[in-house]
Amino acid sequence: MVIYPNCRIEPTNIQRYQDLLTSGRVNRIYLDELGEIKQNSIGIATIELIIAHVLLWQVHNPFHQTLQGLPSAIFFKVIYSQDSKTIAITETSKNIFLVSVANLTYQMINADQAAVTNLSLHPTQNQFLSAGENGTLKRWDMTGKLRQTFSPHNDPVMGVAWHPNGRELVSSTFSGQLFRWSSQGQQLRKWSGHPTSIWDVAYSPDGSQFASAGADGTARLWSRDGQLRHTLNHDPSVWRVAFSPNGSLIATSSVDETVKLWTLEGKLLVTLKGHGSGVRTLVFRKDGQILTSVGDDGSLVMWNVATILKL
Repeated sequence: MVIYPNCRIEPTNIQRYQDLLTSGRVNRIYLDELGEIKQNSIGIATIELIIAHVLLWQVHNPFHQTLQGLPSAIFFKVIYSQDSKTIAITETSKNIFLVSVANLTYQMINADQAAVTNLSLHPTQNQFLSAGENGTLKRWDMTGKLRQTFSPHNDPVMGVAWHPNGRELVSSTFSGQLFRWSSQGQQLRKWSGHPTSIWDVAYSPDGSQFASAGADGTARLWSRDGQLRHTLNHDPSVWRVAFSPNGSLIATSSVDETVKLWTLEGKLLVTLKGHGSGVRTLVFRKDGQILTSVGDDGSLVMWNVATILKL
């Protein structure tokens, strides 16, 4: 399924995707053609949007609600709290927005981080981390109370991820550095992970390894303590990386408009083409059957992983 805000955003070079779009495996939906709908239960999911509005999607259909009153901006990351009552949103400024799912009201927090580049939800608690262009990581609760600051980065922090046990985390910087931290803020290790910026990091579900996404066109797999295991080549710049929930697959997305699926040993399984611009977002459904990607052209594609791997 490809979801566009409106028909005007359809890529002009649609011919390159004609085989995919006419295969019977992909449906296109334009939100401005859906008309008015009644409010219903809001789907609980984690998704990142690089568009000028924040939409809450229902689970079983493409209907949505738009959060009103937020400034028009590019929103980098959206996460749900563990109790699903609050959404944390970051955009191209120093602000974090905490939105009530119940009534869609929000409070704005000045994170004082120059610009907030990324968010990461704690695996068990109603807390999250924000990554800042000023070189800091900050730990917040879902009421907006600052709990902790990690500050020894020497340049902008671009990626951050909690270990599944909640007792440590990893962060990445604009200059290609990787940091491993204890949850108390002790720096456990610092090393050069890529020769250029590292846009994203993600732990495997069992916490035995993590992946980094670099502007050098590679994703790299590291042991928990920072030993390089494999390098995945996805030129020219890897924007996002994600593990499947069972830990058997890795997905990467790139400025080259594609999504790639890999084994843990670094073998390329398939290249997915369905966007008309760079792909900045990846998230697996909890059962691992669906991978959702969001492109800078405003398109959202839901890939049926099990079916694709059988082709």
